[in-house]
Amino acid sequence: MYQNIGGIKRTGVAYKTFDIAPSIGGSLTGGKGAFESVYGTIRSEWEQQGNALTLNASVPVNTTATVTIPAIDRYSVLEGGVSLDRASGVTIVSEGDGRVVVEVGSGDYSFSVDPAHSGLVVEIIGAEDTLPGVTVQSLLRVTNTGSEPVTGFVAGLSLSGSLVATPTQVAQQTLAAGASLDLPFSVMIPAATAPGAITVTADVSATVGGDARHYQITQKLFTVLPALQFQSVSTAVEGVESPEVATVSAVVENAAVETITGRFVVDVPGGWPVPAPSRLVRVKPGGTASADTVVAIPVTVTQEEAPLSVRFVHEETTLATAFTAATVSLETPPSGFTDHVDFGDVASETAHNVTTSGHGGRSTEAGLTRRYSGLNNVGSWFGADFAVTSGEPFVIRGIETYDQSQFKSYDILVNDVLIEERLYQRNAGGAGLVTFQVLIPDDGTLTSAGTVNVKFRFNGKGSHDPSMADVWTLDVPADTVAPSVTHDVSNPGNEGWHLEGAAVTLDAIDARSGVASIEYKTQDTPWTAYSGEIALEEGITEFSYRATDNAGNVSGVRTEQLRVDATHPDTWGWLATEGHAVSVTRDGGSGVSNLEYSADGSTWLPSLTHLLSGVSAQSLDSLHLRATDLAGNTSEVLNLDPQEESPLLTASPGEDLVIHATGFAAGDRVRAELHSDPVVLATTTADAFGVIEMGATVPASVLSGDHHLVFVVESGDNGGGGGGGNSDGPGGSDSDKTLRVPIKIGERLSTTGTETGLILWLAVALLGLGTTVYVVRSMRRRNRVNTR
Repeated sequence: MYQNIGGIKRTGVAYKTFDIAPSIGGSLTGGKGAFESVYGTIRSEWEQQGNALTLNASVPVNTTATVTIPAIDRYSVLEGGVSLDRASGVTIVSEGDGRVVVEVGSGDYSFSVDPAHSGLVVEIIGAEDTLPGVTVQSLLRVTNTGSEPVTGFVAGLSLSGSLVATPTQVAQQTLAAGASLDLPFSVMIPAATAPGAITVTADVSATVGGDARHYQITQKLFTVLPALQFQSVSTAVEGVESPEVATVSAVVENAAVETITGRFVVDVPGGWPVPAPSRLVRVKPGGTASADTVVAIPVTVTQEEAPLSVRFVHEETTLATAFTAATVSLETPPSGFTDHVDFGDVASETAHNVTTSGHGGRSTEAGLTRRYSGLNNVGSWFGADFAVTSGEPFVIRGIETYDQSQFKSYDILVNDVLIEERLYQRNAGGAGLVTFQVLIPDDGTLTSAGTVNVKFRFNGKGSHDPSMADVWTLDVPADTVAPSVTHDVSNPGNEGWHLEGAAVTLDAIDARSGVASIEYKTQDTPWTAYSGEIALEEGITEFSYRATDNAGNVSGVRTEQLRVDATHPDTWGWLATEGHAVSVTRDGGSGVSNLEYSADGSTWLPSLTHLLSGVSAQSLDSLHLRATDLAGNTSEVLNLDPQEESPLLTASPGEDLVIHATGFAAGDRVRAELHSDPVVLATTTADAFGVIEMGATVPASVLSGDHHLVFVVESGDNGGGGGGGNSDGPGGSDSDKTLRVPIKIGERLSTTGTETGLILWLAVALLGLGTTVYVVRSMRRRNRVNTR
């Protein structure tokens, strides 16, 4: 009791020195302990009520105690009602990590802990646990519990997990007595943040009652929850005579609000070849992604459920882990073996010239006859002669016997040449058998006579000596499995696209004979030997590849549709002196994903509706526009200054257009027409802000030349009272109620290898006089035209 709850622990002979560090917390609100030392009674008693704590200690004459007090800093601790700096017989040893450590001489001490004692209470208000990909809001709460102002308060904020607080420093010049202040900060958690607790450290400096203070507070801020979860992991093993490869198939699901990229990495048992990571995969929010990873199984292997761990890795950060196993099976007796020794069987041992170091023996274990080298003698051995194929490498396959959980360690020598050190821990209890095999490489030297001597020698690195029941020699198993070949593409973008400079890299592995060649082809080229990185042209490439091993096995052909968008969106605009505005955005590759607007060129908003919610249309003296396509390319910023005449807009027959405009009354039915021969492009209804959004396509039959894009408010009760025009059909309009944008139609667009009808976006908006506002909203489109 005195050691745990009281926290009394000897640090010197006969308690000449000792610690008092009670276990405070949990469900206990108090405790005490005492110990009768040769110097007298040592006592420790504590009580906790809310944030307040009292700790009483008795220290005998001629002894010294080190007392650990749970407290955020020295200023929150009093002894006998005075600060630690002024307390008699108390020396401060250290403070930090929520503890204050003091050294005291003989006497009775009464420590009280309360943040209010310090005159300055600093609290970090944590946030709820969260998925990554969001910004978390938190705050530092500062309270002046003294009778004088606190001045020069500064707290630098640092976080674990490579995260950054915004701002990195909060400050307050003066805080009146009794006042409290919340200083907010935020933390952006990237989507590819590893799960786990995030701590924040506040490095505090302030002047309290004329006393300059500097200390740190560290606490958990929130926990990042896993963004990715494995839905499934499976392993398939291939190989006829002995296992050759294992294909690990994994599926992950993304619970975050952003796309996460990464690769599957498989960790294998020691001695196995390290497999290459999977291809790069993208896991969309709420979606899943899968990939295969091929693991080469070495010839030297043990029959077991070989453990494999599968990790999803973004750059160097592991975001999720799952576990599987490769079932390694070794047939006994192996088919087509060259020779066999049944150890423990007199006739078989005699026929194979079994010799020993003289320390072991023969017996029956786990149901089989066996020979062992001798547990009590490191270096003990036994051996036998085996027939092998002359001039060729070969394989030893053996059965070990066990009578319990054991760690066997021994050397395998061929013609007294050390070939392999076998270390194996069997965890199962009771008697049992373990099958293994070892590759014996040879350039013809060892096997030239067609017979070899194989010894098993106890090396003492484990607890038990070798114990063999049966050993076979056999030729190296034939390579019957085709190589595994994978591809990777550099410069990944969004939505399955790749960006400028994208190139394909191919890789193949073969566990037995090795890779002889890798080939690839496209829809425009024949099969070609792969020699290095393959640059991709813009557009869509049908890319096929295969590999051949040295045994002549050819992998199946794999075909991928690889999409490259190397072109940034192009923007055009006009901000008229009367307040009208028009913007056009086009993208000839993946299509426009979103538009952003700014009034000052620094604060960007996802639509003009958002922009004009904070500034009136009349006050706009400039407008800034940028666009991002589906692949992730972002245009240069288009800066619009007022000008009287509209610049010329260009388009081509067959182009897809997305038209946004404002300046209408809420509820107006607005029609967009292409003149001079009027063609209705689309019709929609203005929203509460007078904004319209419509999708359309320039008709393929439109002749090249000069035209106008005209917006017409259809006649009828619109319920808004403004912007009303009249039109009974194409071309019908009131020139006072329409806006005409000059547009030059060029020749029909030619394809560049991308899908027919790849998106070209047009965002057009009007800014009318008076209360008119102009908005362009982002729309996501792919291979279709929407009309709203």
